[in-house]
Amino acid sequence: MRKEITIDRYLFVTLYREYKVYFSSLLVMIVSLVLLILFVLPQIQIILSDNQQINAEKELVSILGKNVSFLSSTEETQQSQDFQTVIHALPSEKDFSGILTAIQIAAVKTGVGVGDYSFQVGNLSTTPSGKTLPRLTISLTLNGSISSVAKFLAAMNQSLPLSEVQEISLGDRVSSIIISFYYKPLPPSNFNYSQPIPTLTQQKKDLLEKIKSWEKTVSTSSMDSSSGIGTSSATTGF
Repeated sequence: MRKEITIDRYLFVTLYREYKVYFSSLLVMIVSLVLLILFVLPQIQIILSDNQQINAEKELVSILGKNVSFLSSTEETQQSQDFQTVIHALPSEKDFSGILTAIQIAAVKTGVGVGDYSFQVGNLSTTPSGKTLPRLTISLTLNGSISSVAKFLAAMNQSLPLSEVQEISLGDRVSSIIISFYYKPLPPSNFNYSQPIPTLTQQKKDLLEKIKSWEKTVSTSSMDSSSGIGTSSATTGF
């Protein structure tokens, strides 16, 4: 047993002396690899992570600067007026008063008499959902010539709140129509300061200007207090 151990030790010593240079190099490589794994690579990861964070902070500062510049160049009064115009055009809830006012103004402008009307209000206790805009539908009886009714429809097409004629039945003196007035509940506020403030496209700006022109026409229209609207009724189904 001792002889075998002695031989093994002798062989090891002999090999070491013969390949001492290679063993030293291998030891240095192993130590270097351990140091690389334990110390160098984590430092590199930290540096990369810090660089990513710095870039993210720079981007956030740039966005905040643009937002501040945008808000500074925007008149608060004008923004408030634009918001009110949009709400007038597309109310956040069923606007019965606004609908009756629009109908009365159109009737006065075109000389059409409004007879009985009936609202189809749907379910008042629920909030509409989905991509389709909710609407409030009204059935009207109009007293007047066909040309007067046509003018009335044209006036309604440029009145607020926004509406759309669903059905029409023309008669020599009495006509009936069904009009839908749209509305849209305001979405919850989810402003994120780290995101750029969205701006209106040119197409939306042009649309806003057109709505403003309709709003001015409505506001300057004369109201004939003697022009009344007939009796009303309401149903709860669309």
